[in-house]
Amino acid sequence: MSGRKFNMATANRSGYAFVGREWRYLARFSLLPVGMGIVIDLFLYYQKYALQSPFEGFLWDMPSIAMTGWLMFLEVRLLLLGERLGRLPSDPASVADRRQAMSACVMVWILFDMAYTALDTYL
Repeated sequence: MSGRKFNMATANRSGYAFVGREWRYLARFSLLPVGMGIVIDLFLYYQKYALQSPFEGFLWDMPSIAMTGWLMFLEVRLLLLGERLGRLPSDPASVADRRQAMSACVMVWILFDMAYTALDTYL
């Protein structure tokens, strides 16, 4: 850091300002994971499928969990690097690096969700 102290109020204000500026971009890409989760939940509801365990629910929701990991990747890249999907670098090294980072982000998101499901089941 540059010697300044962290201020929670300033961080909150900056976060709300960021979302206020970028809400169209964020809303456009959040429709896919949210929509996929709604479709899966509606399918299970109308099939009157009784989940046997939270792990089974996790497995059914795996596509929407992976898409949410992709959305988190896009949000972090936008927040930290200012990167948008319409303006990506075209050189092969940065494309490969971006693809590897996206895979890691999605896998980490799935693992955190898996750990949450395990902890929820345990408690």
